[in-house]
Formats: sequence, C-alpha cells, structure tokens
Amino acid sequence: MKSFWNNYKSSLILLGAIILGGIVGVFMGPEAVVFKPIGDLFLNLLFMILVPLVFFSVTSAISNMGEMKRLGKILKNIVIVFVTTAIISGVIGMIGVLIMNPTKGLNSDMFANLMA
Repeated sequence: MKSFWNNYKSSLILLGAIILGGIVGVFMGPEAVVFKPIGDLFLNLLFMILVPLVFFSVTSAISNMGEMKRLGKILKNIVIVFVTTAIISGVIGMIGVLIMNPTKGLNSDMFANLMA
C-alpha cells in the first residue's frame, strides 16, 4: 500500500481536491465565488509551468538519444502529429463556423466605419 501511495500521491491529491471543490461548489452555490482568486492563481501557475516543463522534457529526451536515425524518426512523427492536429482543429473550427454563423445579426457598416 505504501508503494501505491508513493507512486500515485500527486494524482490522488489532485483527484481529492477536485472532488472537494465540487462538493464545496454544490453546497455553497454562488457564494463559492470567494474561492475564485485561489483557483485563478492555481491555473495561472499551472499554465506558467506547463510550457517549460514540456520543453525541458523533450530537450532532455532528445539529448539522451544515442542514434541520430532514431531522432529523425521521432521528429518526423512529431511533425506529422502537429500538422494532423492542426488540420483537424481547423476543420472542426470551419464546421463550427458554418453551422453556427457567428456573424449572424451583425451590422457590417459598423465594422466598415471602425476600419476607416
């Protein structure tokens, strides 16, 4: 049991905090907004650490590789995944725009005056 706790301690704490936050939100309702600054701080810290963490993880993995051939395969797969996900997100965005038409009801003269 001790090794399970050591392996999954962070995940279990995060899961417990999510459940606790949900319970507090249900019981306090709109009054739970007093905890919003703490949540915003947590999310901003998370976003701030995420990019460097990914960058240094990838950099460390690349620097520990022995063969350049393997690095080429991995970089090729990274480019394929990046391009594929970009295309998928673009298609989903275009479908969303075609279905929901976000410009419906807007006066185009207003935008022309703003641009002038």
